[in-house]
Amino acid sequence: MINLIRISVYIVSYNQEKYIRQSIESVLGQSISPYEICIFDDHSTDQTWNIIQEYQQIYPDIIKAYRHEVNQGIFKNLNFAESHLNGNLITAVAGDDFIMPGYFEDAVRCIEQNNLDPDKDSFIIVPNIISLLEDGSEIRYSNVKYQDKDLLFLRLRGLIDDRYGLVSRSSFNKTSAYIENIGIHSDFVWGIDRYLHTDKVLFIDGYYPVYRMGVGIVSRTKEIDFAQSMIQAIDVIEEQYNADLTYKDLRFLKYLRAKSVYQFHKSLKTYFSLFWNTVINIGNFGNTRKQLKAFIFLGLPYRLKQLLFRSKYIKSLSK
Repeated sequence: MINLIRISVYIVSYNQEKYIRQSIESVLGQSISPYEICIFDDHSTDQTWNIIQEYQQIYPDIIKAYRHEVNQGIFKNLNFAESHLNGNLITAVAGDDFIMPGYFEDAVRCIEQNNLDPDKDSFIIVPNIISLLEDGSEIRYSNVKYQDKDLLFLRLRGLIDDRYGLVSRSSFNKTSAYIENIGIHSDFVWGIDRYLHTDKVLFIDGYYPVYRMGVGIVSRTKEIDFAQSMIQAIDVIEEQYNADLTYKDLRFLKYLRAKSVYQFHKSLKTYFSLFWNTVINIGNFGNTRKQLKAFIFLGLPYRLKQLLFRSKYIKSLSK
């Protein structure tokens, strides 16, 4: 079976000269070599592209490098990247993140144990994940505890952290492209679409992807832009996937909408709308920790919330 598995890894980069070497090296250092590493640079203005070219010259049979002459933005770059992959098991790594040793070996073992064919079978492999904070400390998120649960319910509420999971070619081909004009929460819509077009989700109990918090594009997105993007994403989800969602799911989306409206237009009216939607969603957040975070957001002044949400403990409440 292992000879039939062709792992495509794509790395999207933009001005990540400080981290891009570790990102590439973490893929090259896997005990099972990837079929290809495709790197898509979105017109970096630092040394990122020069570093990528160095690696391409050393590993010309594995590394394929592309550079946009004009900055495209993250989702145009992602769509461009995903149209250039030739493997049958696909994963992504951001240029400022990396993966731990043993990831591909564990994933291939999981595929063999479940007798799956990545060309024909629609599946996702989800590992546990490490979030690396700016002070060097870690938060470890366990996804494996959610196996055998209602995964769409959990994905909608942000309880499964499946970034850099491995996706079979069959599932990959069925997933819609990223919507390029709704902002940073395009990946929210994309994630829902992927789960609805995947037959099986498998979990491996290892901590492999490492996500650097506070350095990427999402971390730098302004609160208002973040909120407006969420509203647009909710509009798309309600329009396209309404029939696939339960009453509880739709009620939770109303909470997310009320929260987003309040974030970019703070008034007594929007606050009470948020308050009401928070209350009627008690028991609908997926776990008590996420519910607690919702009430912290509701009850504290904005500046204090900003301060608290930087703490390791509060960040860990989301999962």
